[in-house]
Amino acid sequence: MSGQPDPGRDPDLLLAHIAALDEEKRLHEREMEALASELESTNRGVVALYAELDDQAVQLRSASELKSRFLSNVSHEFRTPLNSILAIARLLLDRIDGELTGEQERQVEYILASARSLSELIDDLLDIAKVEAGKVEVRTAPIAVSALLATLRGVLRPLRGSGAVDLVFESGEGLPLLHSDEGKVSQILRNLVSNALKFTEAGEVRVAVRHDPAPDRLLFAVSDTGIGIAPADGERVFQEFVQIEHRLQARVRGTGLGLPLSRHLARLLGGELELESAPGHGSTFTLSLPTGRPAISTGMPGETSVLVIDDDPMARYVLRHALGEGDIAVVEAEDGAAGLAAARAVHPAIIFLDLRMPGLSGFDVLECLAADPGTADIPVVVLTSSDLGAAERRRLVHARAILSKSEVGRERIRALLSKLVPESCNLSDVAS
Repeated sequence: MSGQPDPGRDPDLLLAHIAALDEEKRLHEREMEALASELESTNRGVVALYAELDDQAVQLRSASELKSRFLSNVSHEFRTPLNSILAIARLLLDRIDGELTGEQERQVEYILASARSLSELIDDLLDIAKVEAGKVEVRTAPIAVSALLATLRGVLRPLRGSGAVDLVFESGEGLPLLHSDEGKVSQILRNLVSNALKFTEAGEVRVAVRHDPAPDRLLFAVSDTGIGIAPADGERVFQEFVQIEHRLQARVRGTGLGLPLSRHLARLLGGELELESAPGHGSTFTLSLPTGRPAISTGMPGETSVLVIDDDPMARYVLRHALGEGDIAVVEAEDGAAGLAAARAVHPAIIFLDLRMPGLSGFDVLECLAADPGTADIPVVVLTSSDLGAAERRRLVHARAILSKSEVGRERIRALLSKLVPESCNLSDVAS
């Protein structure tokens, strides 16, 4: 025996033990009541916080919608008088109503330049308003990167100004097709190159593209040897209307909208726009876009893919506009080799092929297409501005039609599509 009292045999001890248990129970109950009261109070606070956050979200959405409507309405109101200013300035410079003195011509040119700058600002404002309002339509089509860069090279080369800055475009050959909105991709790259040229006094601005196979993305890098940007300002440049103070800022025009708009568009296309820079060491803006290659087919339902192979950017431009928009996805290739690669990758409904090209000629391309079982069934329309001899015409036996470049027009192209691709071409869209 331990000598300890046994509560079960001693009534007084048993009652004391029961009383202690009751007191402990009441203590626990009071603690539970206090905890329940505290939880209830916390829950009420959380509910109130959620209600406040919901109210703030509604206010933010409302403010964003008001901002977008304001930008859109104001921009549209500006456009009519601005177009009148541009038109009248051009009339004056064209001497429609008589000659101008040298000083008058200089003044009108200043008016025209200022009006163009304002027009660019309005365009950027409208684009941002549309993006933020979710009203921007993305039109996806296969894009040959080499052709895209060649077109940009021709468009942007006049922006170089003095010969102190070289504008270099790498070829983009051997890269997979990019399935994206060509107009928006071009707009982003134009903004980046234009910005780089403004802030580069000497050296070069280089546009390069590489393929990152792991996430299957194309990386467009626009690098310059310009003034650079401090790390603290790396994100500020993507804020609307923000311009970093620098001595060059005084001599270049800008609205502070180009980079924010470019990042908006990049994200709209499923990509991203990033910056690497340091003061005095230049900047590199990298546009990362998914190739968007479909697993089975390359065209959207009801869409007709058309491949244009021509080394002349103007000829491609004319044909693209003759094809119209509608459900036509136009892929461009600037030479024969790129054209063959695009034909095998996209398998378009029809090919428009130029004959006179450096390297692989149109004759060679036509023969390669016919010899390849994967492309032999694609109808090919040959485009030429030359008179063809009998021997040359014999080499075009696999062409479905031969069209003079002087005959390229909406109605003529519509007729060819109706004849050669009747089952996949919506002619009402093409003709509109």
